[in-house]
Amino acid sequence: MPPYVSLKFGIDPATLSISSDGIVRYVMVAQNASGSVNAMFEGLRCATGQVKTYARASSSGAWSVVKDPQWRDLGDNLPSKHAMALVQQGVCEGRTVAGRTAQDLIRVLKR
Repeated sequence: MPPYVSLKFGIDPATLSISSDGIVRYVMVAQNASGSVNAMFEGLRCATGQVKTYARASSSGAWSVVKDPQWRDLGDNLPSKHAMALVQQGVCEGRTVAGRTAQDLIRVLKR
């Protein structure tokens, strides 16, 4: 993320998966400067450049399912910039997923 962003983001590697239809799913964890933590269960579709949030968790750890989750273009203002950062860090290669397995993607992100 850019230096002016006060949130720190990270993916829980144990939650990373690639479905047969090419959707990369993961839990993104965000922490602010005071230590408060939130998480989002999301899907990233490289083929169309879109992201969807399925559920959110607050600092208490309670998950709430998003009613009627919608695919949104990565360039929209509503999805957080963290999804675009994942793409830029190599999760997608053009319109395809950068790896065949979740382990491939974890290696890409660790670079």
